[in-house]
Amino acid sequence: TKNSAWFAILGVPFERALKYHRGLGLLTYLFVTAHMLLWWIKWAIEGTWWHNLTRPDDLKISPDWHHSDNFTVIISEIAWLALTFMIGLALFARRSSYELFYYVHVPVGISFIASALMHAWTFWYYAVGGLFLWTVDASLRTIRLARANHGTPIDAKFDLRTGVTTLTFEREAFEHQAPAQYVFLCIPSLGLAERHPFTISSPPSAPQRTLHIKALNGGAAGASTFTDQLAQLVQSGGVERLGDVRVDGPYGSAGDLTESEELVLIAGGIGVTPIISVFAELLSLSKQPGSDGLLSTRLRRVRLIWVS
Repeated sequence: TKNSAWFAILGVPFERALKYHRGLGLLTYLFVTAHMLLWWIKWAIEGTWWHNLTRPDDLKISPDWHHSDNFTVIISEIAWLALTFMIGLALFARRSSYELFYYVHVPVGISFIASALMHAWTFWYYAVGGLFLWTVDASLRTIRLARANHGTPIDAKFDLRTGVTTLTFEREAFEHQAPAQYVFLCIPSLGLAERHPFTISSPPSAPQRTLHIKALNGGAAGASTFTDQLAQLVQSGGVERLGDVRVDGPYGSAGDLTESEELVLIAGGIGVTPIISVFAELLSLSKQPGSDGLLSTRLRRVRLIWVS
């Protein structure tokens, strides 16, 4: 979750924790599938498999043990089919059709938990921790979305030569505690339900906040990606055409970059945005006198390598 105690306690930000979410989700799916298949094998051996699949009003747990009200088996099997579809989207269509993946992912996940609780109430022992964190995250996300209405940029430019859109915000538009953080940008005129992550390219100490966004196809007319549509919008009328812009964040952290004597920053193309934020912040700290600057740390040399 983006706004839980996980990051505060362990220092693992949302984007790095995603691999655990994916891994645990897949592991859960495999265990659920094994649970169902093992029951099917048992019923096949006992000769009750077809009866149990077609008669939820007369479930034969064993040949001599009947359940007359276990309709939850059918509900669980339907939930498993939905879960299989969701997993398939996550593995094969998440990048190409993210909105489809996301709006299937969330309701299927919630309905699967609900069906699991119906099937076996003791499931809540295992789910309560994750459900609590998810509820906290959802509550904080609602607060952040309410606050996200105040991020309208004061300037917007598109560089035709580089294909980069620059959005400039007031310093107070959104928080920025550490370099290399990113925000989720929503421009309702381009898609009310779309939120795309972009790195804050300015350092936290800068007087303004900036986002540098590379258009995937150089902002060419007819290109349908969000970054190209954003470039086309800015080209057609600058900041006035953007309308109500919402910013959710910031998220992420680069960690403590002053623990070593030498720091090497490497970036390629538009990937320089988090790197330049780090570099500019360290440069600003180096100009501060005394213990408030970098002199109180181990860091003595910074190398910036940018391939473009």
